[in-house]
Amino acid sequence: MCISSVLHHHHVPPCPRPLAFVTHCLYCPDATVNPLTSEVVAPCANVVYTPDHGVNYDDPCSTGGCIVSPQCSTGTCRLQDLGGRWVCCACRRGGNVYRTCTNRKVGSPDTFCYHDVCQTCKPDGSPGKESTLSS
Repeated sequence: MCISSVLHHHHVPPCPRPLAFVTHCLYCPDATVNPLTSEVVAPCANVVYTPDHGVNYDDPCSTGGCIVSPQCSTGTCRLQDLGGRWVCCACRRGGNVYRTCTNRKVGSPDTFCYHDVCQTCKPDGSPGKESTLSS
């Protein structure tokens, strides 16, 4: 028997995105599995839905189930805000397309910056892989 419930995901301030309600399944051994990838693709035929009649959609935290949105926790929201390319506020170099700055440190070419995109990082509108250092 698989169990399905409704959870809600919060975005981390200052991200202005609204919370999202998502269906969450706890899969049992009878769930349908894709043999090529070994990933669960569908719950079993006997799904029990946890009752959501007690959920107050105006105040969903009153019943628990608060989860940080994976989009915010992975930096996807901030990357979207910056148009997918950003200039790091720590090393002032652009061309970043992932959550973490992958520019090499000046004076230490074997070390990367590793700064995670934050609210002070700026969008990078310049073409090319990497913008030059700014003074």
